[in-house]
Amino acid sequence: MSACYLCAADTEAGVFVHDQTRTRPWVTIACHVCGLIQHRDHPSAAELDEYYRSGAYRREFPPMPQGGFEPDDPQYPTIRRLWADAVVAMTARVVGPLRGRAVYEVGAGDLAVSAALARVGAKATAIEIDPTIIPPGVTCADDLPAEMPPASVVVAYQVLEHQADPVAALHDWLRAHTVYVEVPNTRKPYVSMTHFLQYPHVVSFSPRTLSMVALMAGAMEVSMNEPDLILNALIKGRGPRRTWAEVARLIPPKGGEHSAAELWAGFR
Repeated sequence: MSACYLCAADTEAGVFVHDQTRTRPWVTIACHVCGLIQHRDHPSAAELDEYYRSGAYRREFPPMPQGGFEPDDPQYPTIRRLWADAVVAMTARVVGPLRGRAVYEVGAGDLAVSAALARVGAKATAIEIDPTIIPPGVTCADDLPAEMPPASVVVAYQVLEHQADPVAALHDWLRAHTVYVEVPNTRKPYVSMTHFLQYPHVVSFSPRTLSMVALMAGAMEVSMNEPDLILNALIKGRGPRRTWAEVARLIPPKGGEHSAAELWAGFR
């Protein structure tokens, strides 16, 4: 069995959420101590790395309809571009002007958002390890560079929940000292939360647990927002990683307040 990503409690004691994901059986729990929703048995970093590099993610989760258009519809690229422009506009409202700044998109996928970042004048770099998602003829970096320019930004759109160790991943991204993340919000899901339960989604965040992850990663400043469809956070600074005990003093845990009935209501 696994220990909770945040507080190291035994996940076997967690509050049961669901015993299925979208593609395979996998038990999901809410930690009875900190409240973080996660798989009872965590996939390892090596397993997830192989999963993405093999193209398995794209095979299990092919592109979804967008704006009422199927991926093979001639209008789909236009709709996807409009969506990406809206994502970048939201980012700029939170982060500030992006023109001229070095912006690294982690988990860039089909590069739609990276292209939108470039359209507003950002110096965009796409980070993606799944070769089946990257457009033909395009080369992406595997990881962030060792050194990043001053005032650079790391952006990650629905990527942090895919990391084998979300705290370690965010600590690494904070080398840029400014990170913007968007994740599905367990408090305001835009579809049934069962949609988000999938093998590579190792955790599901609420504002409280995302704040805890940021603080454990060493963030010095966390600004949380809950727009209608997603949860986003502007995370700044990079101090030493904090222990669970240190973070629990800053944000009192509420895991013990979870009940199976409340969780089931959110996951129908």
